[in-house]
Amino acid sequence: MNGDTVRKISFEWALEGKEPGSYDDYELLSWSDGRLGSEVFEEIRSRYATGASPELPQVTIAGAATKEQGRVSRHVVLAIQEWSGHRDGTNRKVAYTRWFFVPYEQLIEHRVSYETLYGAFARLPVTPGPPLTVDVPELDPKAASPGPDAMSAAALLMTGRPVCVVGAEGVEMPQRLRFLDAVAALMPYGLRTRLTASTWASSTAEHKIRLFFARHAPEGAHAVSWGRGVQIPRDEGRARACLDMLTWPGVEPADVIGRLSEQTAPLSFAQADRLTILDLIERACFPSPEQEPEPDLARAPGPAVGRDVGPDTALTVATPRSDVRGADLRGTDVRGTGGGTDVRGTGGGTDVRGTGGGTAEPTVPYQVSSSLKPSAKPPAKPPASFGAAPHADDEEPGPARWKWSTWNRRTQLVMTVVGTVLGIALAGVSTVAVVNAVGQDDAPPAQSTVAPPAQPVVVQASAGGKDRFVAEVVAETLRRAGFEAAVQVIDKMRFPQGPAVTVAYDLDTLEFMTQGRFDGTRPDDFRERLRAELRGWGLSQLASLPSVSRDVLMFDPGQVKADKLESVLKHPSADDVVLVRDSFGEGLADALLRRYPEVKLRRAPAQELPREMGQKAAKVVIAPEDLGVDGYQPSDLLDDVLPERTLIVLVNAAVDPAARQALTTVTAALDQKRLEAAGQAEPQQAARELVDQLVPLNPAQRAASSQPQPAQQAPPQDKQPGVAPQPGDSFPLSLIFIVVAAVIGFLGLVLLLFRFPDRYESKARHGSRR
Repeated sequence: MNGDTVRKISFEWALEGKEPGSYDDYELLSWSDGRLGSEVFEEIRSRYATGASPELPQVTIAGAATKEQGRVSRHVVLAIQEWSGHRDGTNRKVAYTRWFFVPYEQLIEHRVSYETLYGAFARLPVTPGPPLTVDVPELDPKAASPGPDAMSAAALLMTGRPVCVVGAEGVEMPQRLRFLDAVAALMPYGLRTRLTASTWASSTAEHKIRLFFARHAPEGAHAVSWGRGVQIPRDEGRARACLDMLTWPGVEPADVIGRLSEQTAPLSFAQADRLTILDLIERACFPSPEQEPEPDLARAPGPAVGRDVGPDTALTVATPRSDVRGADLRGTDVRGTGGGTDVRGTGGGTDVRGTGGGTAEPTVPYQVSSSLKPSAKPPAKPPASFGAAPHADDEEPGPARWKWSTWNRRTQLVMTVVGTVLGIALAGVSTVAVVNAVGQDDAPPAQSTVAPPAQPVVVQASAGGKDRFVAEVVAETLRRAGFEAAVQVIDKMRFPQGPAVTVAYDLDTLEFMTQGRFDGTRPDDFRERLRAELRGWGLSQLASLPSVSRDVLMFDPGQVKADKLESVLKHPSADDVVLVRDSFGEGLADALLRRYPEVKLRRAPAQELPREMGQKAAKVVIAPEDLGVDGYQPSDLLDDVLPERTLIVLVNAAVDPAARQALTTVTAALDQKRLEAAGQAEPQQAARELVDQLVPLNPAQRAASSQPQPAQQAPPQDKQPGVAPQPGDSFPLSLIFIVVAAVIGFLGLVLLLFRFPDRYESKARHGSRR
């Protein structure tokens, strides 16, 4: 299997979209006339909807199973979402989703990658005609190059929870698809009958995709950062074992992928199948050596005394079924080499396999040995996290017990003298500490020599208007609260990962987050939907300010007279279009069409509206009233349709609680009068003057603000871990020294007055070597 073989595979298809000029929702437009009916296509498209993507094309991967006359037929599903090239009745671009269903039985003998399937289907027309076959090359194990992010994602799939890849906003779709291929290649091929994945999914959409890219990981999903691995949680033992195997030194990904591609039996991510998946990955990473002589079990020695036995250890044993029936072997893999009996215990992850007879020495799992001879030295034990049980305390004690030498009389004498001297020394130190502590509780605390660095916070707003002024107020407030704040002027909304505050209008924010796909025209509708979107984006609304703006209908009097404006809306000519921003809400467009059914809307990016208005490219425009473009006059024809917009302050989860508190105090004091008066001056100077009124500086703060900042006073020990205690804090510590000294001195006297027996026996919790 090298990727050179090309075969024809058959498929069935369905097309989802809208008819040009339609006001209907997305639906199935057409489909192939084969074994699968429209009800199958309808169920799959509704089950695996990923939401509206701002950038197309995107690819979604799924599986489908149908039952006909008692026989189950499985299909691998690949959906391509792309722009159709036409618009609906509201002048919005229409996306097509092309669904392709490939019978899995064809892929058992001719295994393929998702990337090659996409390449074959993307070249087909929108509605393919017979023959419904495409040429697809065979899977090439060397083509996949899984990195730490792909291996981490594959391991986290073993938890049964969804995995979301974040931080890949600038990555092109083909590269994302290759990533999905790499993750799928690290799993048995039979999982493709149930694997669901997507190159993009909305963070707020409710979907059933198991592996996907998104801006933010939704609640309940693991997050993997693009290009980087992830620390597997300690309680996810199977995921940690999977990652350890895939990253084990000497394990070649191409070899693993080749072996896993041969495991074509259908699998799922159910609890029972995940055990099988982990076992198949182990066999692919550490295959049994071929052409090795069978060990002589009859002459093999028994288990070596002191060998580790626990969740990290696999034993090759010859034990009848009755001998292990009552054993508690949770997390332990015990395998025999002779075949025969297969006993699975009730504890999770237990696999006990009996043999025909004889005894073999212990081996370490997931490690390929150069020899299977009984006398061969076992391989080095892997790290503790490798295949470990969820908690180390769950390990069972090993069966080995031994005797070991204790102290002789000379050692007893040495330990007695050492203990006595140590006790006296500690007592002396404690006494000195107590004397120094007396009368020093009122001593001034020490000063730290280095001031802690200020946490940087990004404050975002558009270039002009009241939002820019409020952003300067926010930044000045943060600086006075001890944070490093800088205002970033943005022409297109974005939300950084680090601590950030965004000042924007609520309607603009909602339009950006939903790409205009929201219903309703009332402010209450917007606010409810905005709250839901903010949760999905990991943001919260800190304040709602008394600064209101609204969209207005504007017209160019040089092209349209005021008394002719309504007729342009009611009975437009071919050139009479209304320019709106591309994120103009669907609910608002519907309301406008209900009043003027023949109105024509032309959408453009919000940042392009001033340029087009400046060039007089549109007779009529719907734009924010504070856009400030000369030559256009406002009209009140749509004032009852177009909603108001309220200025809000948003923060993400990375913003410090102290910063939130400071901002809440200042923003609560901002009223309409202050905003109107202060907003007339230069933003930075006006912001400083306003914050001076709301949070006046005392004389010491004013002096400090004009001089180099002195070193900050260090907080008490109990509030600053890692700093040496002050003199007044030494008294409790002295008492601890006294108690420890007394105990050690007492033990020294015991050793001096009584002698120990020369030998004693000790039991070990874990068998370790002498």
